[in-house]
Amino acid sequence: MGAERSSTLGLWLRAPCPRLAGRPAHRVSNYTATGGTPTVLFDSGNDLPDSLSVNTGAHTHVKWGFDGAGTYKATFQVTN
Repeated sequence: MGAERSSTLGLWLRAPCPRLAGRPAHRVSNYTATGGTPTVLFDSGNDLPDSLSVNTGAHTHVKWGFDGAGTYKATFQVTN
């Protein structure tokens, strides 16, 4: 059974980009800039928990930013 349309989903960034061969971890951020100043939603480089509550049925556009070229891998967990 899926989430009810009136419920909220939790989205957590559980495994940000790993450190490779002694180099610092790559940093990944996710943000929205609807109508003005960007608001950071996830930032793997600030050592703070990365979570977001989203209403089911919501339609949101976000952007991803990376600290350099390469392959990035992140694991998310979704709960309702």
